[in-house]
Amino acid sequence: MKKILLALFLLVTLLPLFNFFYATSVATEIFNDHSNFDHYENLIFLQMGFVFTLVIVYLFLNYKLDNIAKNKKGLWSLAILFFNIFSMPVFWYLFLWKEDSSNNVN
Repeated sequence: MKKILLALFLLVTLLPLFNFFYATSVATEIFNDHSNFDHYENLIFLQMGFVFTLVIVYLFLNYKLDNIAKNKKGLWSLAILFFNIFSMPVFWYLFLWKEDSSNNVN
């Protein structure tokens, strides 16, 4: 059950990354056709709020988890703040998924 929740959390974490790649692929279309710009602008604001919420959740997890070395928590905080949609899947794998896998082995 915990693996399913972690997989769903990864899916939620990857949504902004997928949206980033989608938005960059259609960027020229958006700038050339201004009729759809308002629709994309609303989606951008929605994604900004979503990423902000994810950043807060990951910063909370960063300071709450015990399997992260204390001298690396500040580094992970900076990585989450500045490279958020790229560093959150790495954080998820290293500290949530791998930790859960090592607990299941014992």
